[in-house]
Amino acid sequence: WVYGTGFAPNEFSIEPTTETSNEIKLMRGNATYECAMQTEKCTDTQLACYTPRLPAGNYQVRVFVQGTLVPLSQHSSPSAAT
Repeated sequence: WVYGTGFAPNEFSIEPTTETSNEIKLMRGNATYECAMQTEKCTDTQLACYTPRLPAGNYQVRVFVQGTLVPLSQHSSPSAAT
């Protein structure tokens, strides 16, 4: 779960578009992994996704709203985005 404000409000859509979508990506080094969004659980204040099977380790969580990366400076706790 990722909590916040300003997420795309209409995540549950038959055909998601940039305007109606949020994405969560997990990053480690140069590798980026998609986190499968659970659209039925997403609102404009919370996002939910299932992480893929990954090697053990720390990954940085990056959120994209309507195709735009949310900068770490807008995270309530940037150091906890792992």
